[in-house]
Amino acid sequence: LSLAMKPRSEPLQTVERLQDLGTAKWYVFNQLTGESRRCNERGDAIAKFYDGVSGMVTTEERKARNLLPKVKAVDPELPYLQLPQKYAGYAQVPRPGLNMSAKADCAYLLPKHLYPPKPKVGRVSTRTQAVSKMRETWPEGKPTFVDTLGSNFNDTLSLKRFNTEQMTIQTKVDLEAKTARNRQKAEDDGSERLAQLREQRTVTKGRFFATKPPYNPAEIRDKEELRDRKVNPQKWAKADADLLADKQMVDKRRRDRYIMYFVEKEAQQNQLREMQQAANDAAPMVGSGNSAT
Repeated sequence: LSLAMKPRSEPLQTVERLQDLGTAKWYVFNQLTGESRRCNERGDAIAKFYDGVSGMVTTEERKARNLLPKVKAVDPELPYLQLPQKYAGYAQVPRPGLNMSAKADCAYLLPKHLYPPKPKVGRVSTRTQAVSKMRETWPEGKPTFVDTLGSNFNDTLSLKRFNTEQMTIQTKVDLEAKTARNRQKAEDDGSERLAQLREQRTVTKGRFFATKPPYNPAEIRDKEELRDRKVNPQKWAKADADLLADKQMVDKRRRDRYIMYFVEKEAQQNQLREMQQAANDAAPMVGSGNSAT
């Protein structure tokens, strides 16, 4: 009872800065009124987001629209966090020191548990002659089924004892001939086998609302660009205008450099255009004469 009635040596903190560990967001909570509001690690209020303004326009334009952020002072009862505004929301880790020793294993001064393990050097062999080990020989003839039960880890067992065709391939010419025969056999029987596989193939057209999914990087890029043109029309309108201006400047430089070529080319095009126009004008007259007769 005496402990309960003992006056507090420290004042009761009514305003606290709390963090929601589930969402990693900070809140200012008033113990007396029960009010709470969002804030950052420093306890400052979160600025309101304006569509089309936040992160896009300058301070002068914000002043013209009367949309400057309202700065709210830190609550006097809230303990001040000695942290600059630009570091709010980021972790600060000190840089490790540099090890100036030339024989150091690591360039940085790190704790001992962070250093890489030192290589363990064993004793150097002093033998001058290599030790040869005799491999176990397998008896001649095909092994029985009981003998082959443990052949998964038996390095003396060769597959050529089970494959009779392997015995006929002795040189590179024999291998090329065997490969050519197998290729010809696959070409002869391949069409029928592929036809049988196509009949068993599952039809996937129209699944997941995709009639033709992209198969190469070019089609993926074109599809993403088409979607981006719908999302950002202003951006692509400016890009198209810049590209058109670049093409016009390139054509102008080419014409200035090769003026005679382009003059002759335009003269030929005008002549062909006049001849085509004359032919088109004469065609209705011929048709009307035939109808009159």
